[in-house]
Amino acid sequence: MTLFGKLLPRVGGAETRTFRAAVADVLGPRRAPCPACDEGTLVPSTTDLGARICEACGASFPLEVLRQTIVADDETIARVAAASRREALIAFLAADGVAVGSAIWAVAAGGLPTLVGGTALALLLLAFAATARYRAWQVEHRRLFEARPPIGAWLRAETRGD
Repeated sequence: MTLFGKLLPRVGGAETRTFRAAVADVLGPRRAPCPACDEGTLVPSTTDLGARICEACGASFPLEVLRQTIVADDETIARVAAASRREALIAFLAADGVAVGSAIWAVAAGGLPTLVGGTALALLLLAFAATARYRAWQVEHRRLFEARPPIGAWLRAETRGD
């Protein structure tokens, strides 16, 4: 341990690691389970954009095959989409509450760092809300497992109100 390690307080303790893990959980990708082994998750192939590879067993699946295997009935699709839309609404309302609360607190306390921190947290919650809405749209329109994410089509649908 260095002299600075003994004199300076520890920055980035358990709270920082917990916050970092929460951010990674919110903004990180949700991986599909492997249909072959049910233990690993599918990740994009580094050599073929049109395939996914299982992290556990190493099996490779073309996107066309995955699109056909992940077909669900209309009731399941509606349930998954509704759950994602509910997640998006809760995250959006939480972001609004954090933004308004931090603004009131910043004015009352006279501190700009409170406003900056509240804004950062509200932006994180808004990013989570956007990913949940995108996930709901993907499920509803059956646009899963595409080589390039259909973000442009989703943004057009969002602006039209579909």
